[in-house]
Amino acid sequence: MLWNPSTRESILLPQPEFPRQNFYRLGLGYDSTIGDYKILKIDINNPNEGSKVPGEILTLKSGSWRNIDKFPHGLITWASGIGSALALVNNSFHWICMSGDYYGVSRTFSLVSFSISNEVYSEIPLPEQLSCIKGNIDIGISEVKEMLCAYCTYVPQQQRTFKLWILKNYGVYESWNSVLSIVDHRLVRAIPKYWFADGDVLFWSSYFAAKPRYSFRTTSRGAIRLCDDNIRNGFVFTESLISPKSLI
Repeated sequence: MLWNPSTRESILLPQPEFPRQNFYRLGLGYDSTIGDYKILKIDINNPNEGSKVPGEILTLKSGSWRNIDKFPHGLITWASGIGSALALVNNSFHWICMSGDYYGVSRTFSLVSFSISNEVYSEIPLPEQLSCIKGNIDIGISEVKEMLCAYCTYVPQQQRTFKLWILKNYGVYESWNSVLSIVDHRLVRAIPKYWFADGDVLFWSSYFAAKPRYSFRTTSRGAIRLCDDNIRNGFVFTESLISPKSLI
């Protein structure tokens, strides 16, 4: 379903051609070269199975899905940010992939991009400090202030730590900057959602043995109480009066 939360209008989308995996991620972007919107669907695969069907794409006016090949060899889509949209920056979708054994020394994380217009895959180096982290780690990529944002939660020296990096200049690896570090022994996962003008960052977070187990929090104000303590996700959107029905 494609939904405009501003007007509350929606349309049903055609079913993907290939069987739906248990977990997958979606991204919506505008292709200015053809004047149409595209939806990218990336399946999150079992590491033991590999990426049999790495992705499909739907051009709204065509009304049909098609398979995308030429996925980078040896990579599998990492199960991070499930329920969140693919990060859209510089007219490309972005997500995290992994190669090697998660529990072995050969493990490597990669940031994969997919150009909306050219429909070509590329790889972007992650922050060096992030790439060097070993052991259990939750890693993801999102978009804040139209910039790529890499983040992770890991446990150095028995302290659960969340770290955040921003890629200030797209395509310039040296412009990765570490901007935030939070130590919280209860924290399981945090996903940055929005960056306020005053520098405060809004996160969706999950916690060990805490009430509420899921919540939104900011760097300065802590947890934000909501009417439902079990809200498991949230999305940032720009208000628009465009009707989904006009896009097909």
